[in-house]
Amino acid sequence: MSTTNKKLSDFPGFAICYDPKSKPFFQSQVVEAMRMLASVDLGKQLLKGIADAKPKVRKHHASLTPAAKKISFSSGINVVITPAADINFIQSGFKADKVYGDHGAMSITGLKPSAAASHNIAGCPFHIDGGSAAMAIDPTAADNGRGTCSIMYFTNAQVMTRKGEAANPVVVLAHELIHSLHHVTGTVHKDEELVTSGIGKYADLPMTENAFRKAFGIKLRVEY
Repeated sequence: MSTTNKKLSDFPGFAICYDPKSKPFFQSQVVEAMRMLASVDLGKQLLKGIADAKPKVRKHHASLTPAAKKISFSSGINVVITPAADINFIQSGFKADKVYGDHGAMSITGLKPSAAASHNIAGCPFHIDGGSAAMAIDPTAADNGRGTCSIMYFTNAQVMTRKGEAANPVVVLAHELIHSLHHVTGTVHKDEELVTSGIGKYADLPMTENAFRKAFGIKLRVEY
């Protein structure tokens, strides 16, 4: 598999890394979602915040996977967007048994019983495995004001949260890029998911998934 790493000319601070042969439409999907995000003022603020950030740590931490370490960050690039793992719907009460191959490739070989809360969602016969996510390339610099570059794993096929609430790919993109904003500014919170979602005591924060849901006229998320 041969990957390409290219800057997104319309979005300073961002690049994409993908295999054009296996994901020929990935760039178009990312650009479409980013343009939709930028169609609201809050989205413009989020993208500008990431572009303007000056993360002090641009080197991959030793704990990252070999595939993640291969994603490079050229000068001025703070976030690299790359294809997410395929979404799978796993039967409630079980977790996927996975085998990892080259370049981060993953195969599900079977299911194992699981008592984890995330694998046993009340009233839902399945849970999501895979999908969009964000990862700091050095977690030790993501919560202390230093800041580090961020890898954002994206799929335009994610239309629900892991608790079964309705979403859409642009809202999912916003959620993960808020994480990326926290990475590059070194402001990851101890309640990171609640802060990013805008749930509970964090409902009035200005930059949250729920703030984007309001901007796009989508029902608010009530739990994570």
